[in-house]
Amino acid sequence: MRWLIKADNPTDIKVNPYQRLVLNKLYYELVCQFDNLNLPLIKKKIAIAIRVIDFVLEADKMQSPERLRNASIIMRGLLATDDPDISWLYDVDIAETREQKFILTDLAVRILQYNKTKQTEKGKEHTSLEAKTSRLSTILGFFIDINKTSVLQYIALQDEANEKIKIHNQQWQKANA
Repeated sequence: MRWLIKADNPTDIKVNPYQRLVLNKLYYELVCQFDNLNLPLIKKKIAIAIRVIDFVLEADKMQSPERLRNASIIMRGLLATDDPDISWLYDVDIAETREQKFILTDLAVRILQYNKTKQTEKGKEHTSLEAKTSRLSTILGFFIDINKTSVLQYIALQDEANEKIKIHNQQWQKANA
């Protein structure tokens, strides 16, 4: 956690108990943020970027400088925005060859998939580390101190709680079958 300290050599800085608690809290909050990264959304955005690069490579073969300029503007816009729109691809005629049109169509499909995933992710509830720890403590039946529990221990406790939930659901299904 010393690497959370902004300094040339963080190992030389002495940390008092209060600072250690603050650093622990920051560390756990950072770990919790990795759960909220919207990884499916990032993967969809990467797929869009790959197809944009494919189109740029294919657009290098264009004969029309005007189309090349328009394609450049549109593709940069697609990469820069968090809300890509497929109408950008079709409002301006930027494709000359059959291969370019194929790439644009595939790019449009990937943009639609990205937007669909984004709508799905909006509906998901993201909870804080304290709320997750409280729920985990309730399931397991004992208090979990996030200041003393390592990340690996915390993940193991999450796995144990998930297994307990699965066993409980199986028993409930058998009882109600």
